Amino acid sequence: MEIARGSFRTSAYLFHALNVCLCTAALWAQEPKPLHIPRAIRPPTLSDFIEGAPKEPAAVVTTFNQFYPHDGAPVSQPTTAYLSYDSNNLYVGWICKDDPSLIRARVAPRKTIDTDDRVTINIDTFHDHKHSYWFDVNPYGIQSDGRTTDGIGDDASWEGLWYTEGKITEGGYVVLETIPFRTLRFPRGPHQIWNILLGRFIQRSSEFSVWPTLTENKSEFVGQFAPIEIDEDISPGRNIQFIPYGLLERDKYLDTANGFQQQNDHHPGLDARVVLHDSFTLDLAANPDFSEIGSDDPKVTANQRYEVTYAKRRPFFLENASVFITPEELFFSRRTVDPQIGVRLTGSLQRWNMGALIADDRAPGELLVQGESGHGSRAYDSVARVEREFGHQSHAGLFLSNDSFNSGWNRAASLDLRLLMARSWMISGQATTTQTRQTGGGYDAVPGYYLKATTTPPCNRSLLIAQRGWMCPLAI
Repeated sequence: MEIARGSFRTSAYLFHALNVCLCTAALWAQEPKPLHIPRAIRPPTLSDFIEGAPKEPAAVVTTFNQFYPHDGAPVSQPTTAYLSYDSNNLYVGWICKDDPSLIRARVAPRKTIDTDDRVTINIDTFHDHKHSYWFDVNPYGIQSDGRTTDGIGDDASWEGLWYTEGKITEGGYVVLETIPFRTLRFPRGPHQIWNILLGRFIQRSSEFSVWPTLTENKSEFVGQFAPIEIDEDISPGRNIQFIPYGLLERDKYLDTANGFQQQNDHHPGLDARVVLHDSFTLDLAANPDFSEIGSDDPKVTANQRYEVTYAKRRPFFLENASVFITPEELFFSRRTVDPQIGVRLTGSLQRWNMGALIADDRAPGELLVQGESGHGSRAYDSVARVEREFGHQSHAGLFLSNDSFNSGWNRAASLDLRLLMARSWMISGQATTTQTRQTGGGYDAVPGYYLKATTTPPCNRSLLIAQRGWMCPLAI
């Protein structure tokens, strides 16, 4: 990835100006009273909703308004959502009225339902108005999930284990979502206050209707969710996963000089995940198996000024990946090509978000020919970021990284800030410095910065206030 170079002296003035902005930020109104979610005596079933309503107690939501295309207008088709829970799961049942002949839906592969009619629940489990999980389901029960971070956007690479059922009926369609608590991350407490959004997509009219009422005239999305209350001490429980694998290869081939030759090889490995105190995730990888991730889509590289990048799909790098993202992205995990050992800790504690990753990489040493300095050696990559949230959807973050191979290394340090000045204005800034020592002995140390102000409709403008320097690729 790339960062801007500039002067750290100017960066000091930049962050002094941002500090002044903190003192002038507006105070936010108190949140509405949470919607209470009742406990179900027995799990609801899809047939309950086909018959018209669940037999168990549930919080009922019927007031859906359009997010687009007509901001604030009532939903065009009657929609009802029923929410309940038990010790293990959150349940969301849907009754969506419609003409069955007009419903757009397919029995499609998972995460390929963006053009289908569907329903969704978005859940901000840490009540931070910034991060949320989303769970989409089409009328046939096909799933799509991911995470959303205000100021960054959607991350569809997140994969959760949850259960869905769906059926098209004479009056529309019904859906039942069952979301295990162990799939989510949230702080332990005597009761839970989460923020949620319920929504329905109607494709033929390009409509997205939601509860609570949201507007595109505000700079936040997750920040507009409504609070719900689960009045019980629920927990994901002891969530420990071990995924071992083994691969044995035997090759027999003809060598023109030595006749038939036989070669044996084996590749054992282990991926492990441990949830600590319900809110931190420890990921461990030993010789991880990335062979099942999938192939990369071809890209045109003719007249390409910058390096080609591909989606980051490898499971070890995906959990809470948004914690490492900065306004000018400094960490691209695919530069760690062939790790043998990796350790990663990510999570949230109150208003702190934290992440740290350490991994080796066998690829740089394997690319060198035998006898060349560094042949057979490994690179070692480490990344850490701490983010402190304050006010309403504002945060300050510190990013540190180090990549070393042979006698060379690259180090980066960055401070970033996201400040929501009002419901329609957002200021983001970043100051970065990098230090690089080449294997041959060369040395560079270069800083960079930028400051940007953005507003949403009706103004809908973005102003780059300050940026200086030229572009330089980082090693990680």
